[in-house]
Amino acid sequence: MQPFKPKSRGRAFPRCAMMFQRMSLLGRQGVRKDSTMTRPNKPHHLSDKHWLSLSDAHKALYALVRPLAKATYEVDVQLSHVEEFITRQSSDMAEMGGTLELEPDFQRGHVWTDEQQVRYVESLLRGIAPRSIIFNCPGWSRDTKSGDIPPNTFQCVDGLQRLTAVRKFMNGNSQVFGDLCASNLKGSPFDPSRYTLKISVYEFENRADLLQFYIDLNSGGTVHGSDELDRVRRLRDQTRRSENMNYGQSQAVMVLAGERLGFQMENATLAKKILGGESVHPMFFAFIENEATAFHNRIRNQPELVEQANQHCVAIAAEYALPAARATGPEETQNEPSLRPTYSGA
Repeated sequence: MQPFKPKSRGRAFPRCAMMFQRMSLLGRQGVRKDSTMTRPNKPHHLSDKHWLSLSDAHKALYALVRPLAKATYEVDVQLSHVEEFITRQSSDMAEMGGTLELEPDFQRGHVWTDEQQVRYVESLLRGIAPRSIIFNCPGWSRDTKSGDIPPNTFQCVDGLQRLTAVRKFMNGNSQVFGDLCASNLKGSPFDPSRYTLKISVYEFENRADLLQFYIDLNSGGTVHGSDELDRVRRLRDQTRRSENMNYGQSQAVMVLAGERLGFQMENATLAKKILGGESVHPMFFAFIENEATAFHNRIRNQPELVEQANQHCVAIAAEYALPAARATGPEETQNEPSLRPTYSGA
């Protein structure tokens, strides 16, 4: 058996060698006077020293990839302090001879509807909404040079719709999850002071660079239209109906069963909304649960009423297209039938 002989470096990675060779050719083409390609421009966020240290091939890659610049300054601002942040920037810019522009000419303006603004704040409180707000301000951290954007011009580049929605909510001009204002949530687990917007400040000095940055930010992907969202909502509703009944739905069924037995159930309307698939604030499920538990305790020692209630539970589940195999729970005993329904997929 012959001993193992490693391959020479020149043959070990032929594809890699070819790739670097092509990159070198690309770099040389970028600086040749007779080439149709032009010399790559230095990205504004790179220092002159670092740019000069790069090979021609790496400079050509910068021109090809065009990586986005990093923000000069980033800070998380509590929702309760957003208005203060905007007011302070307006004042500071004015003192330095600049201005605050929340709606520069390249922005779309206020295009979100009231409902879209509410949905964004609701998603923010759920912890799933994007929080980024991007500004540009030449002279924020260093002296400006010869750019065509006036120094200390604090412009909103991205996130105007989010910023507007949050300011409107915090000022008490919109409600979420039905009729909840920001003041209603103060001191609760969903206190707005627990949530933040991520503010980023860039320092583009040239308008052309800023506009290209804006295009790069907004050209990726496609915004969902109302038709697309409606289609997804229909899929969501179909999925909900095909799944087993959840605990909140089972409690709502019990409340309606009590109503049909002649009991005065204060949350019957709310129970119908839950079973109909309408959005209900999580705290309202506690009302349903308490009333269902009280109803259960009132009839638990009356087997005939329990049987009638169970029959109503099955009928109600069928009316709302909820899969129900049986209406009695696993804790049922001979002496104490349980009204709590346990549902399994049909």
